[in-house]
Amino acid sequence: MRKIITFALVLAVAALGTPSLTYAAGPAKTAAVKQGQPLGTITGDAKNAQNQALPNYKVRVRGSNGSVAAETTSNTAGHFTVSGLPADSYTVEIIDAAGKVIGVSPSMALTAGATMSITVTASALGAIGTTGATSGGFSLFGLGTTSSLLMLGGIATLATVGIVKATNASPSR
Repeated sequence: MRKIITFALVLAVAALGTPSLTYAAGPAKTAAVKQGQPLGTITGDAKNAQNQALPNYKVRVRGSNGSVAAETTSNTAGHFTVSGLPADSYTVEIIDAAGKVIGVSPSMALTAGATMSITVTASALGAIGTTGATSGGFSLFGLGTTSSLLMLGGIATLATVGIVKATNASPSR
């Protein structure tokens, strides 16, 4: 019985712990833009948990397919602007000097010709918060708030069931 519970726990962690999005490495391939189609702009601020600007941090914008649509660097005030984006859903990432993603925005729908503004805030513990059109929250393995909490709940439930079963099992002889 212990082997079955252990196997189920490993399968649950493997299934739930796998990110639902995969990101392509390397340069971005952006969607084809029809000539004359108005392009959008994303502006924002990169801040730490104390609401201080994050100057000279890399800002990466990913399209709905996970590919990198654009990259820029925040200025000395932590402000960034990315222009020339076709209509799509985008996620903004703040990258530190070591190349680690320290802030991620929720997916935002940018319409043709629109300008969207967002503030991405990173804490020392890597918990991400955003303000703007939508808000982010706790994320484990890049799964998002809801999936992360469901994963933790499922793992806790399986672990509890395994411990109870192991405790109530008759001793092996």
